[in-house]
Amino acid sequence: MLGTVVIIEESGPRETVGLGSHVTVVEGDGPPETYHIVGSAEADPIRGLISNESPLGQALMGQKVGEKAIVHAPAGQLVFEVVGIQ
Repeated sequence: MLGTVVIIEESGPRETVGLGSHVTVVEGDGPPETYHIVGSAEADPIRGLISNESPLGQALMGQKVGEKAIVHAPAGQLVFEVVGIQ
């Protein structure tokens, strides 16, 4: 794994969600939740680290503030609004 490592530098605010982003979302009337988008090897959802390959991670990639990400889950369709990106 270390042979293919790529360092991602944080360069301040972003317009779209990408690998390395800290993204704050709201689902329905729920409270805001912040996730850090990471590679699959680093994912730890309990700590707020979600993989870019997970259903939520895939739905968030490329989104902008104000846009909605739709996740198709076994329990049905979940809609998350992006309210912040760092």
